[in-house]
Amino acid sequence: MANDFTHEMFTVEGIEVLGTPIGTEGYIKNFVAQNCVKIMRDIEKLEPLTDGLTHFQLIQKTQNTRTQYTSANITLPHQEHFLSAQERHLDTAIANAILKKGTRNSFHLWPKQDYDLAVTRLQMPHVRGGFGFTPNTLPQSTAKVAMASRFVGLVGSLPPEEQQMWLPNQLAHEPQTWVAPHLLQLKSEYAVLLNKHNCKEQKMYIVQDQPLPPSETLLLPPLSSLYKVYTRNQEFP
Repeated sequence: MANDFTHEMFTVEGIEVLGTPIGTEGYIKNFVAQNCVKIMRDIEKLEPLTDGLTHFQLIQKTQNTRTQYTSANITLPHQEHFLSAQERHLDTAIANAILKKGTRNSFHLWPKQDYDLAVTRLQMPHVRGGFGFTPNTLPQSTAKVAMASRFVGLVGSLPPEEQQMWLPNQLAHEPQTWVAPHLLQLKSEYAVLLNKHNCKEQKMYIVQDQPLPPSETLLLPPLSSLYKVYTRNQEFP
């Protein structure tokens, strides 16, 4: 196991754990910035590809998702603000790389409104006629909600006495009792999805043997029902 760690992972300011920076604000900012630079350099390495479809798919499948794991694990507001700024640069680099290949590098001559329209079409989901390049700034909220929801679901599946070990003086099925920072963050991100991204909260969540059919509107289970998620995954693999 010692071979899995390198000297670069350890500094007096922080440590990298499972691809996530833990440490001072300066350490985390530097980690995020370097990570984004690495991705942009890897995107540049794909430029020599002559087949446009292969170039498109490699960027979409291998580069556009690399920051989402980090996004889900950085939760302090001032760090999130910096992360969002860096990922906007990354989103621009991705869009420009696709447009450069698809327009033979003529896109930079376009009027700004034409460029913005092309980027919007690239980032729109397939169901709405886009190319599905989800901006890296958007999955931050969904990634945090997904990870925190799985935690609530796991805790909710435990016997009551064991739940108290994980959530002292809190109840997994009663969000009004939550005081743990990551659960307060979950409630905050839920509000972002509902108010900013036009998601809708279901009035009632029922454990089903099949996922809900695809919908243009993302339906979220009530916060008070998240503890049931783990139950569905276990009963209906």
